[in-house]
Amino acid sequence: MNRFIAIAAVAAATLAGAANAATSTDLHEIKSYAPSVDVSTLDDATVNAAVQAIHGSGSESEKTSTVRAILLNAN
Repeated sequence: MNRFIAIAAVAAATLAGAANAATSTDLHEIKSYAPSVDVSTLDDATVNAAVQAIHGSGSESEKTSTVRAILLNAN
């Protein structure tokens, strides 16, 4: 039962996150992991994926690699 509730919460957060527009805080966080990227050209789905990676688990180097991979695949 707890697993079901956790999965439902993650699904709801994912759907809610996809509806949000990119904030200046999100763009600033992405810029700190990928300084050479022009964040003004990113669509909301890419921003959301990158922000989820930044706030996810893993080391800072793993997060940096993941964010850069997301941004590379977006272009």
